[in-house]
Amino acid sequence: MSKGKVGVAGYGVIGQRLADGVARQDDMELVGVADVAATLPIRALAERGMPYRMFAAVPGSETQLEDAGVPVSGNFDDLLGQVDIMLDSAPGGIGAKNKEKYQAAGVKAVFQGGEAGEVADGFDTNTSLFNYARYLGQPRGDMYEVGLFEETVGTSGDDLMFAISIPQEPVVIPETIDGIRAALEMQTDGLEAVDLTNKYLGVA
Repeated sequence: MSKGKVGVAGYGVIGQRLADGVARQDDMELVGVADVAATLPIRALAERGMPYRMFAAVPGSETQLEDAGVPVSGNFDDLLGQVDIMLDSAPGGIGAKNKEKYQAAGVKAVFQGGEAGEVADGFDTNTSLFNYARYLGQPRGDMYEVGLFEETVGTSGDDLMFAISIPQEPVVIPETIDGIRAALEMQTDGLEAVDLTNKYLGVA
């Protein structure tokens, strides 16, 4: 089967992670990412030698990106013409406008709303858990698993109670990769699809 060709709209907190997640899938090809300005993540991408091709998300943004030293491979329509599916992590309100473009181009899409800021949690064991992901060499300390601490498990009458530690930024990556597999019908068995995503991401 040919590789699923994927694009990412919005290279922010979520978009970076989606791009990295797709790039690690052996049966998918990250065609490129689209954004409108040379934000810090995009400048860092340029400093890393542009491992992902950049597309200008709106007319005129090519100049701003190139003036900042970010090579541009084309415009948004160029990207849509090369992909099977788009992962949209653009800020609120932009995704709805992009949806019209995806439909007009006959391109499937998965939407993961962009987040404006970092997720903070002062609970020490959570901090330790995410630091462990950094020590393992995960990009940005991303951790795809959801943590359950034994000390938090208890009962109240007939109810089982527990607390889970969810890394809210990277946890969208596996579910979005699974969404690509479903939308492109890359596997017929759901468990097989999930296993492949987990294998390529190194999820325990």
